[in-house]
Amino acid sequence: MKKPSSKIREEIARLQDALKHAETREAERIGRVALKALVVRLICKTIAQYISAHRVQAISHRPKISPPTIRSSRTRSCAFRPNV
Repeated sequence: MKKPSSKIREEIARLQDALKHAETREAERIGRVALKALVVRLICKTIAQYISAHRVQAISHRPKISPPTIRSSRTRSCAFRPNV
Protein backbone atom coordinates (compact mmCIF):
# COMPACT_ATOMS: atom_id res chain seq x y z
CA MET A 1 0.00 0.00 0.00
CA LYS A 2 1.26 3.46 -0.88
CA LYS A 3 1.64 6.18 1.70
CA PRO A 4 -0.28 9.33 1.07
CA SER A 5 1.86 12.28 0.00
CA SER A 6 0.87 14.24 3.14
CA LYS A 7 2.36 11.48 5.34
CA ILE A 8 5.54 11.49 3.29
CA ARG A 9 5.84 15.28 3.64
CA GLU A 10 5.29 15.02 7.42
CA GLU A 11 8.00 12.36 7.69
CA ILE A 12 10.39 14.46 5.59
CA ALA A 13 9.71 17.49 7.83
CA ARG A 14 10.29 15.35 10.95
CA LEU A 15 13.54 13.94 9.56
CA GLN A 16 14.76 17.44 8.55
CA ASP A 17 14.03 18.67 12.07
CA ALA A 18 15.90 15.71 13.56
CA LEU A 19 18.82 16.45 11.22
CA LYS A 20 18.93 20.10 12.33
CA HIS A 21 19.03 19.03 15.99
CA ALA A 22 21.77 16.49 15.27
CA GLU A 23 23.83 19.10 13.40
CA THR A 24 23.39 21.54 16.28
CA ARG A 25 24.56 18.95 18.82
CA GLU A 26 27.56 18.07 16.64
CA ALA A 27 28.50 21.75 16.20
CA GLU A 28 28.30 22.27 19.97
CA ARG A 29 30.48 19.20 20.55
CA ILE A 30 33.06 20.44 18.05
CA GLY A 31 32.99 23.85 19.72
CA ARG A 32 33.64 22.31 23.13
CA VAL A 33 36.56 20.28 21.76
CA ALA A 34 38.03 23.38 20.11
CA LEU A 35 37.63 25.37 23.31
CA LYS A 36 39.37 22.65 25.34
CA ALA A 37 42.21 22.54 22.81
CA LEU A 38 42.59 26.31 23.05
CA VAL A 39 42.69 26.19 26.85
CA VAL A 40 45.32 23.43 26.78
CA ARG A 41 47.40 25.41 24.29
CA LEU A 42 47.23 28.54 26.45
CA ILE A 43 48.18 26.57 29.56
CA CYS A 44 51.14 24.96 27.79
CA LYS A 45 52.30 28.34 26.48
CA THR A 46 52.01 29.87 29.96
CA ILE A 47 53.96 27.01 31.51
CA ALA A 48 56.68 27.31 28.85
CA GLN A 49 56.97 31.06 29.50
CA TYR A 50 57.17 30.44 33.25
CA ILE A 51 59.89 27.82 32.83
CA SER A 52 61.85 30.08 30.48
CA ALA A 53 61.61 33.03 32.89
CA HIS A 54 62.58 30.78 35.81
CA ARG A 55 65.66 29.53 33.93
CA VAL A 56 66.77 33.07 33.15
CA GLN A 57 66.27 34.06 36.77
CA ALA A 58 68.15 31.00 38.01
CA ILE A 59 71.07 31.71 35.69
CA SER A 60 71.25 35.38 36.63
CA HIS A 61 71.27 34.61 40.37
CA ARG A 62 73.71 31.72 40.14
CA PRO A 63 76.81 32.35 42.28
CA LYS A 64 80.13 32.37 40.51
CA ILE A 65 81.87 29.10 41.26
CA SER A 66 85.45 28.40 40.34
CA PRO A 67 86.00 25.22 38.41
CA PRO A 68 87.01 22.22 40.51
CA THR A 69 90.70 21.54 40.83
CA ILE A 70 91.97 18.39 39.24
CA ARG A 71 94.00 16.25 41.57
CA SER A 72 96.39 13.66 40.34
CA SER A 73 96.06 10.06 41.42
CA ARG A 74 99.12 10.46 43.68
CA THR A 75 97.33 12.87 46.00
CA ARG A 76 94.43 10.57 46.78
CA SER A 77 94.32 9.19 50.24
CA CYS A 78 95.12 5.54 50.62
CA ALA A 79 94.22 3.06 53.31
CA PHE A 80 97.89 2.25 53.85
CA ARG A 81 100.54 4.95 53.96
CA PRO A 82 104.01 4.14 55.05
CA ASN A 83 105.52 6.52 57.58
CA VAL A 84 108.18 8.47 55.80
